[in-house]
Amino acid sequence: MYAIPNVMNKVLPLLAVIDGNVADNVTSIGENQTAIGENQTAIGENVTAIEGIITVIEGMGFVSRGDPSSYDRDKDDFSIDNAWHSWDISGIIGENAALVILGIQLNNSSVLAAVQFRENGNSQSVNVRKQKLQETNKAEVHSLIVEADAAGVIEYKFDNVGTWAYLNVAVLGWLLI
Repeated sequence: MYAIPNVMNKVLPLLAVIDGNVADNVTSIGENQTAIGENQTAIGENVTAIEGIITVIEGMGFVSRGDPSSYDRDKDDFSIDNAWHSWDISGIIGENAALVILGIQLNNSSVLAAVQFRENGNSQSVNVRKQKLQETNKAEVHSLIVEADAAGVIEYKFDNVGTWAYLNVAVLGWLLI
């Protein structure tokens, strides 16, 4: 005869271990499903946030001026006297443009020469965009970003030092608010 009880003594504990592992695995799977659900919710919230940011950016709308054939102003169109002056660019950018990108071309006989731009109505020196000449009597091209007020006006200040061979400014583009 076969010793069946000895086999059963070995099989029954093995079945208990398997049953325990299955129960643990089912619990683990349930926990993982909960975690996956929570991650899917977080991903959904992140997607919603990103879509909101994209909507804001699209609502702001960057407007490129394209390929202008000339500068909007040159040295003869500006007051060059170390004082702040208003420049109404609303005819170019309209109203409610938040940031304006300016292209500037400079050439002066003094390395101390600088051009400055700021939002119309500002009086402090912190939020001023300034470009100093790097070399004398050499053409330099720079870009500056300046805030325009709601009416489309910015301010400028040009140093009255040396001789300006040229001082040209063009509006290259802007962001709408």
